[in-house]
Amino acid sequence: MNEESELTTFQNRRGSSNIDLTIVNNGLLTAIMNWEISEKESCCDNIIKFGLGQDTYHDTVYDYNGHRYVVTDENLKKFNINLSRRVAIKFSTRLEDSAYLDRDLASQVKELDDIESAVDLFEEALILKCKKSFKIRRATKKTTKHKSVPRWTVELTLMRKRINALRRRRYKITTNNEDLRESRENQYHEGKAKYQAAIKKRKIENLKEFCNLTSSTNPWYAVHKLASNKVKRSETLSTLQKPDGSLTTDINETITYILDYLNTKHEVDNDSDYHKTFRTLTEQPIQTADDREFTPDKIGNAIDAINCKKAPGEDGITSDIFQRAYKQFPNLINTLYNKCVRQGCFPKRWKRVKVIPITNPAKEDATDSSKFRNMSNKCRRENVGKTLTELCTTCTSIIS
Repeated sequence: MNEESELTTFQNRRGSSNIDLTIVNNGLLTAIMNWEISEKESCCDNIIKFGLGQDTYHDTVYDYNGHRYVVTDENLKKFNINLSRRVAIKFSTRLEDSAYLDRDLASQVKELDDIESAVDLFEEALILKCKKSFKIRRATKKTTKHKSVPRWTVELTLMRKRINALRRRRYKITTNNEDLRESRENQYHEGKAKYQAAIKKRKIENLKEFCNLTSSTNPWYAVHKLASNKVKRSETLSTLQKPDGSLTTDINETITYILDYLNTKHEVDNDSDYHKTFRTLTEQPIQTADDREFTPDKIGNAIDAINCKKAPGEDGITSDIFQRAYKQFPNLINTLYNKCVRQGCFPKRWKRVKVIPITNPAKEDATDSSKFRNMSNKCRRENVGKTLTELCTTCTSIIS
């Protein structure tokens, strides 16, 4: 039972009371916290809200789309004009003509011992120029700031604000003026009735809009997507159960547990005889001649072959942007890739990936880590580093 206060836990036209029930099971009882009466309208007689403890469940919804640049022809022209200036600033040179700058930087990179620093400088120049040339497509959370469900509109948001204001005015009467109290009570209930009627009307309109979205040539398209569970939705990370029966206690522990499950660590003690022999051979010095460097045609074809429909990595650089950069700095990019192979170095910057947990369709309600698909289906890598991987893979395949 709630303590005596201006706000009651139950209220309608026939009366109000501080006696109300929140029915939960024993497992959830210890997790309920911050139990309080809400000052906002809920369109029902009960106005209680409470939270669930982080030690048992967390329902933080993550936006895995990341930032993506809005690439247009006009913005690409702007990107082309000032890219050479940005690269020159990063590499501390006064040359700004792209052709001379490209050849000069390529010769500088050939003499460098630390290829990591050259890669970092070039990538930083690309990212800075992208931020100045392109608009960033904002995350989904921003677009749904005032819209929690598809049927919600700005008009409903304004009506909710007005009904909350009427509700607060009803409780702020300090005098014993019964006429004023009754007048504000009636205003509140009339406003609430209109608010509820508007929500019900919008529900029906939204259903009609959904049914009319299908085309005449394929009337079952939307129904098929809904029935086959192909409608895009945000993933929710929930508490997972470990093999010993215990549960993860917070978001960081859940993420660490998922990554450990998806990216299995290889233990040397578990090597078979074949793996032990192979590992020994890799540690011996190589006596053969170095492979030929990647030709400009091979690198250019690999960059052109990047799928433009694939999502970019952490840097947000799409295939279109990287292809434009290669046209301005072909010698520099060729030298970077060949220098990486010659030094046997895969830059740390290109090793970072964005892991996106994707739930298996038949295991949405599972409580263990097996509910997620394997690692290869949900990693986003940067296109610049992905190209080097493709070049090395192709070269290895040809040799084998």
